[in-house]
Parts: sequence; structure tokens; C-alpha cells
Amino acid sequence: MRGNALTIPPPTGQLRRGDAADLVRRYYQSQRRLRKGLCLLNAGVFEAAVLELADASRINPSSADLSTQLVSALAGAGRFADASEIAADYSTRRPTDIEGIIRLALTQWKANATTDAVSTLRSAVADNIDNAELHFQLGTMLMALDQDDEAHLRFVQAVAIDKQHADALNALGLSFAARGDINEALRHLQRAQRCRPHDANIAMMLARAAKAARDAGIDVTLSVDMPDSEQIATAGAIEHLGKLIERDPDFIDACLGLDPAEVDDTAFELFAKTLHHAIERNPHRAALRVQRSRVLERLGRCDEAIAEAEHALSIDPRYVNALILLAELYRQTDRFADARHRLEEAVLKGAEYADLYYLLGNLYRDDGELRRARWAYEKALRINGGFVAAKEALAALAA
Repeated sequence: MRGNALTIPPPTGQLRRGDAADLVRRYYQSQRRLRKGLCLLNAGVFEAAVLELADASRINPSSADLSTQLVSALAGAGRFADASEIAADYSTRRPTDIEGIIRLALTQWKANATTDAVSTLRSAVADNIDNAELHFQLGTMLMALDQDDEAHLRFVQAVAIDKQHADALNALGLSFAARGDINEALRHLQRAQRCRPHDANIAMMLARAAKAARDAGIDVTLSVDMPDSEQIATAGAIEHLGKLIERDPDFIDACLGLDPAEVDDTAFELFAKTLHHAIERNPHRAALRVQRSRVLERLGRCDEAIAEAEHALSIDPRYVNALILLAELYRQTDRFADARHRLEEAVLKGAEYADLYYLLGNLYRDDGELRRARWAYEKALRINGGFVAAKEALAALAA
């Protein structure tokens, strides 16, 4: 390997990419704290588990998956049409008419029409007696109105209908805890955690209940499930994220700038997957292929990254960013002559970036072409007079 990494010039788009990148960073912070908290739960260190899980819940209050958060971040950047497209994806398992009823009841509740909200749900339950979600939503409202006994029965009914209803299991566990039945509380909260291991809120409630039990002298041993890092996105969320990337592929740039210590490869596997789908729909969009090439480079899949960048150039031979990216990929794989050729092409097409000339100077120097190397370093310094590496390289030639 020779030379330093080349920085591709920044894109010209004005999407609030920093917000999206910060959201990705916080998502992974939350995941790390969630995993640590779950490990502490399994180890019986409940007080420390509560602290870690509370932080995880604070960082990612909704416990939403990464793709949903990314889409929400883009919507938060003012892309409200995009936000409306994904509004139903989060609850695809529920029938549309039931969702509409619940949405109405929640709207009434937020408008302080609590009697109307409860009435709406009672009528819906009467018409749909076997719908667990309706029982759960009604129980939640009744609990907020201090009608604890009926609320408890609604949660019991919801769990009887749907034994995997994590929210109802969580609510029933908390209801048992309020009644002083700590063993039943722990049992239901642990079932909720197993149904939804990625949910930091549920894990935090379980940790608090376990700590309370331990403080009361009850012997507590837990076995909690760890979230599956592979299950980071639903097919629907990937589809919508892909469409958003099609409209503005440059948003990924900020995420590519994140420190590897802050995120793991699952984020970039998601980007690679969604970009693949976007390219299938738009095979002649060179920008999408360049972005996928950069994501594949981040994942260490250099051969695939080179293939995508070369394909982008076959679509648009004057795509300067593709030329620069390909030169860097060639350099990383010790194809120095090819890297030099691509950088010279970029210069001929008008690219004027200090680090481009610096890397080209390194390639000339290593090939023994010192006069050309001097020219390239001097050119880099004319563009950026404070480029320390170029100054040092130029000084080394004169030594």
C-alpha cells in the first residue's frame, strides 16, 4: 500500500445529513447500552442494569429499528411527503379499520376528550371482541384514569388473545407490580422482553422489578434474550428507505463519515441492501452506484466496490467523483498504475482538489517521476497552502 487515503469532494446537496448521521450514532449508542444492560440483567446486577437500560431508553425512546429511525430522520428534515408514505408500515400486522379506530381514540384522548376516547374503544371492543390491541389500548386509557381493576382485566384479556403481545405483557407485568405481586410481575415482564428483546423500555421495567424484588429479599434469577442484530429492518422499511435514497442518495455521505467505533456494520449492510434495490429500479443512475461503491468500501468489500464504481463510469464517463473513488479503490488493492490513470483522467476533466494532486504526486514519486511529483505537490499547495502532508512530501523531494 502506498500514499494516503483520498477524500472525495463533498456533494452539493443541502439535506440536513448531520441530523441523520447523529440519529444513526445515537441508535448504536442505545444498542450498546441495551446489550450491556441485558448482560447485567443476566448476571443479576440489577441496579447497574437499570442505569444502562434507562440510558438506552432515553437515547432511543421508541426502540424503533434503524431503518425506521433513518426514514423518520429524513422526514424530520422537512420531507413530509416521505413521512406520510411510511406511516402505516410500523403496524402492518393490524387491520386497517382497527388502526383507524385506535387512531381516532388516541386523537380524542390527546384533545382531552377522554370520555369519547374510552367510548370509542369500548364500542370497538364490542364489535371486535377477539382483538388484543383494542383491549390493550382500552386498558392503557383506563389505567391512566385510575380505573386499575378493569384495566388489569383488559390486559389479561389482551394476553389471553395474543400471548406474544409485548405491550400487553409489559402493561400486565406493571399492573401486577402495582398490586404487590412481584413474582407475577417478573414473569410477565420477562415474557414481554422475550417477545421484544430490542425494546429498552421493557428491559428497563424488568430490571426495576428485579431490583425491587431483590431489595424485598426475593431471590431473583433472570435469563433474558439478546436482540438479533441481523433483524434491523423490515422489508417494507427497506423499500421506503430505498426510495428515499433514490431521491437524494447524497444523504448517506454523513453516515459514511461516522467513526467505525460509533456504529457497526449493520447500518452499512442496510445501506448496501437498500441501494441494491434502488439500482435495480434505476439501473442507469450512476450516482446510486457510486454511493453503493462507497458503502461497500466501508464494509471492506473492495472488489464489489470497484465493480460498482466502474459501472458508474460506464454510464457516465465524465463522472469525476467516480473517477476519484475508483482511483482510491485501485490504490487500496495495489493497482497503482490504474489508480494513476484514473486520477490523470479526473485532472483532464477539470477536477481541482488538493488531496487529488497530493495522491497523484505520491504515485509519480513512487514511480520515480520526481519532476511530475514536484508539479503535483506544488499544485496541491496552490489549492491549499496549509496542506501539511504536501509540504512535507515536497520538502522530502528536495532533500
